[in-house]
Amino acid sequence: MLPVVYAVLLMPLAVPAAFAHPCDPGYPNACVSPLATIDAAAIILPGADIDDFAYVGPNVEVGNAALGVRSSLQGRVSGASVQSFGDNSVLGRGSSVGADADIADDAVFARDVVVGSGLVARSQATIGYASMLEDDVTLEVGGTVGNLVTVGDRSTIGGVVSRGAVVGEEVSVGGIVGPNVSVGDGARVDGRVLRNAVIGAEAEVDAGARVGRGASVGRGAVLGDHVDIGAHGTVPDCAWLPGPERVFRSQTWSGTLFVPGCSVSASVLGVFELPSNEFLRVMDTQYDSAGNLFVAAYFRGDAQYDGTLLASSTPGKNAALIIKFDRQMNLVWSHSYAGTDHVLVYGLSVSGNDVYIAGDFQGTLTSAGTTLTSTSSSGWLVGKLSADTGSAQWTRAGQSTVGGIAEKVVADAQGVTVAGRYSGGMDFGLGVVLPSIGSSDLDVAVTRYNSLGEPQWVSRTGLTGGDTPGGLASMQNGDVAVTTLLFGASKTGANDFSPGLADCVQGCVAVSVIDSQGGEVATHQLISSLGNTLGGSVAVENGRLFVSANTSDGVLMFAGQSLALASHIFEFDSNAVPVQAWSSATTGGTSALNSLAVVGGVLYASVATTGTVSFGSASISHSNNAQSSDATLGLTALDVNGGGWQWARSPTFAGPNASGPYSGRNRSLSAYDDNGSVELTYGIWGFGFDTLVFSGAGTAINNLNPGLLIRTSAGPTWGF
Repeated sequence: MLPVVYAVLLMPLAVPAAFAHPCDPGYPNACVSPLATIDAAAIILPGADIDDFAYVGPNVEVGNAALGVRSSLQGRVSGASVQSFGDNSVLGRGSSVGADADIADDAVFARDVVVGSGLVARSQATIGYASMLEDDVTLEVGGTVGNLVTVGDRSTIGGVVSRGAVVGEEVSVGGIVGPNVSVGDGARVDGRVLRNAVIGAEAEVDAGARVGRGASVGRGAVLGDHVDIGAHGTVPDCAWLPGPERVFRSQTWSGTLFVPGCSVSASVLGVFELPSNEFLRVMDTQYDSAGNLFVAAYFRGDAQYDGTLLASSTPGKNAALIIKFDRQMNLVWSHSYAGTDHVLVYGLSVSGNDVYIAGDFQGTLTSAGTTLTSTSSSGWLVGKLSADTGSAQWTRAGQSTVGGIAEKVVADAQGVTVAGRYSGGMDFGLGVVLPSIGSSDLDVAVTRYNSLGEPQWVSRTGLTGGDTPGGLASMQNGDVAVTTLLFGASKTGANDFSPGLADCVQGCVAVSVIDSQGGEVATHQLISSLGNTLGGSVAVENGRLFVSANTSDGVLMFAGQSLALASHIFEFDSNAVPVQAWSSATTGGTSALNSLAVVGGVLYASVATTGTVSFGSASISHSNNAQSSDATLGLTALDVNGGGWQWARSPTFAGPNASGPYSGRNRSLSAYDDNGSVELTYGIWGFGFDTLVFSGAGTAINNLNPGLLIRTSAGPTWGF
């Protein structure tokens, strides 16, 4: 049945003193504006006051309630006491509101919401679908309750309560409460409480505090400002923790003491060491769809994490190491590749339950029941592991008369694409030997393996110098984007893709899109007027291709822009056609944008500088306590949808070993979108320093040559 719309009557309507609008005489003992829309199946009870342009849906019962201008009711509103709905307020289908509710202007209740008596909802309050609010709850201005949330009696919500949370009786929430969090009776939360944490009854969490996933706070505990509770940490009952103490897994330290393997904040953010008694290098990181973190590294000696021995290398040789961590940075598994000589890994990619790795080896390596022997100084190495168990599924080698290194890898459900460099004749098992010009020439090869490890095709590119792949990423349509750092003169007829490359003796970057069979779709060459452009990291989102490059001399023309000495981000479409560019500015040294990650229209980049590099109004400066030849490392963010540069930040180095021989090296950056909260993992090599300083607080590094995983919130502060 169509709703009945009551037009304005031609005859004057009586306006009772208690009402500010005319009353339709068709509703005895109630005042319904003739400008309101009342469905024919709605039930209007005595005492209802329905203002101009309000809407009451079918089967909705309106009791002793007042509905403001343009309010919309599709749920049940009844009770003995008066209820008030402000202008533009909305009550969704299937929802109900108890007696004595006071709902201000612009409040919105989604469908299937159940609210007890005594609700106070101030302007712009929001309640998600299927949530339940008990009696006497107050939603402050802008307060938001997510989907499927239960809020106990006499609670006050002034911030955001995310879906699935249970907020106990008499709770005051002024910050963010994450999904599946239980906040005990009498608690006050002014900071941030993330998912799966439990805060005991009568506990108090001060402003700015963060409570970690899975952590529990004992009954009666009082937590001082800036307290951080690590994953699975517990605080003894009735503990009192004033000041800036940090709590890690049932233990408490004052100051800045760091314990490897423990988190330093709510969302398991912090600095995590991967030490070895010799050295360890983090080369690549990637999250899977559940937020588990996979790490590729190589090391020498005994590699450890949180006091656990992960693997040992052949004495005096490098070994490759793949590690999986869960959301709380607990070790799930580790797998090592150790042979008779060096084994290194440079890249990994996760797809579903498969983990693919790319690297190289010397001598003999046995893995997944297969023994591989390198016939040159280095053998191209590709492998597949189970993401659940870490067990090797297959391992393959490409053989060269001089040497080959697999460096970049990107996987999908059908298999894996790998990019690397080689010299001499290269055999991938396809029945042909891929030639290069000579032992001084390095070419780039891109090859494809199916999920069983069978090579499908190989394609190559390069100039006459030492070329190397810069980045590799999947496009939406099955194509892949590959960047190549090039040196030398062109080689007529020698390339399978990008055959028309111009000479660039000082260095340039080729951005190519190749199809699912290795054929060229398009190539664009980033080359300055003096031919000195380096870089080539890539990231792809929604068919948009982003590439980093660093121009150290001359002028580079791109999409009508004239770009000089700087680090740049270039955007291409899916056919490698230039779209736009963003540039930084460097003074007093050089800078580079290295690894890239993009989430939700924001591009994150790792930074290295020996001077001061500016990204809009934000900047990163070279650490004064590092040697002039060492680069200061950091992160920056770019809104690629028009917002420009957002922020930039870096740790500094302190302690007696900070001056050398190196400050660190970055090889990886990965991002994970956790229900709208983006987390970054920043992998670096640590050299020579013993303290990293984040936001004024020092984090002790217990080894001089560890691999470091810095997990941080994707914002202007480190988040720990």
